[in-house]
Amino acid sequence: MTDATLFEVIPSRRVDGSNFPLGVMEFSFSVGAPNAWVPSKSYFRIGSTIYGAPAAGPEVAAPTVSQMIAFADNAVGNMFDNAYVRRNNVEISSINQGLAQASALNARLGEGHSWLKSLGSGAELNKANFSDRVMYTSQGTAADGFLNAKNEMYRPTEAGHFDDAKISVDATTGVITGTDTLFRNGMPNPVTGAPTGGSVEVGDIIVINDVYYQVTVAPVDYDSSKCSRCRSYRHH
Repeated sequence: MTDATLFEVIPSRRVDGSNFPLGVMEFSFSVGAPNAWVPSKSYFRIGSTIYGAPAAGPEVAAPTVSQMIAFADNAVGNMFDNAYVRRNNVEISSINQGLAQASALNARLGEGHSWLKSLGSGAELNKANFSDRVMYTSQGTAADGFLNAKNEMYRPTEAGHFDDAKISVDATTGVITGTDTLFRNGMPNPVTGAPTGGSVEVGDIIVINDVYYQVTVAPVDYDSSKCSRCRSYRHH
């Protein structure tokens, strides 16, 4: 047996940019002696680029960590809602629902831990942790190792103010003042599990201009424009 030679099959229509969602993508090919199709050695190769918000700089700039922009977990699997394989116009296999979930499960159940942490993590973007994916796609990393990309990341802001909400910390009192922020009800609710409705809690980390502050004391409420449960911070 000789070494196999792989070849590329391009789609029958353009799929770049705005053309991507415009209908079915067909990859047609034929095989015959001495060529053969080996499904286990077949894969999609997709090139994509993620940009930061134009307001933060040139449109071609990579996102910053503070913008919290990242590809989805198992990103390629999330790009399609159905897939099928046909031979001589006869359907061999198809999936019309749950393709994204099936792709993620296949990666986790069909491959080992070492693969998921190496090739599967980098080439196929199998990263369940959102903060890991933010660090992976951003142009820089955090200013220090306190966050370690292992914590959940949230930006509790009012609607329409994700990019321009502002916070500042009083160096003397440790009180954080927020403009267009939702420190009181923009965090996940630990009781109901809802993505909002909860407030900043003791132990949470607040990042201001890449400086990390950990909430250590939660006394009485303050003005509604301020973090109602934040008073004293320890700088790391």
